[in-house]
Amino acid sequence: MTTPEQALRPCAVVPVFDHAAAVGDVIRGLTDAGLACIVVDDGSGTDCARVLDALAVSRPRMTLVRRPCNGGKGAAVSDGLHAALAAGFTHALQVDADGQHDLTDIPRFLAEAAAHPDAVICGRPDFDASIPRVRFYLRYLTHVLVWLNTLSFDIEDSMCGYRIYPLARMVELLDTEAVGSRMDFDIEVLVRLHWRGARLRWIRTRVRWICRRKAWPNPIPRCAPSTRPGISATTRSRLSITTTPRLGSSVVNG
Repeated sequence: MTTPEQALRPCAVVPVFDHAAAVGDVIRGLTDAGLACIVVDDGSGTDCARVLDALAVSRPRMTLVRRPCNGGKGAAVSDGLHAALAAGFTHALQVDADGQHDLTDIPRFLAEAAAHPDAVICGRPDFDASIPRVRFYLRYLTHVLVWLNTLSFDIEDSMCGYRIYPLARMVELLDTEAVGSRMDFDIEVLVRLHWRGARLRWIRTRVRWICRRKAWPNPIPRCAPSTRPGISATTRSRLSITTTPRLGSSVVNG
């Protein structure tokens, strides 16, 4: 008889944009935890590209996918999720490449996904003292907008990118709806999945605040998705979603 753990075929998806200093430890932590790892290089510079090339050689369970140009975090995650589904995985653990997520919690995420394979397993961050207080409290502005858009408190934190997606459901969403391609991705996909009736499970996890000197280019942020069924065409036009089409990606090492 197949157990839930055997039925689950998880991998990790890591979007990267010039995270040369931290990405090695992240990839080592993921592969040491037994996960195949799909790393999506979103147009990083030469220094980070060299680090990723070396990791792809030294880590047999790592697959490196290169985008032809920078498209944003959401575009990179989307490419990684599509690659994961095409490779036969059932679930993907999304992890940031900057080292902010606590990889010792991976077994807890996987166990929750095995027990609830149709649910999205979401990290609820417990920040340490490194987060600036103003940033901590400003997060609640986004929380309020999300709660208004969902008419519920079901989404406890929409901004933490440490989560496990059921791949079939997630890729179907990405293929049928225009989802933000940059830093708005993490927020928007949870709201859209909630609108579609997806179950969300929450795991409290420690998160370190990383001060980024260079991060994904981020246009004026959109605080909430704008195409929920029932919104008028006029409102939809005013709040139009602008996304970067998913560009063709090349697998460098698999």
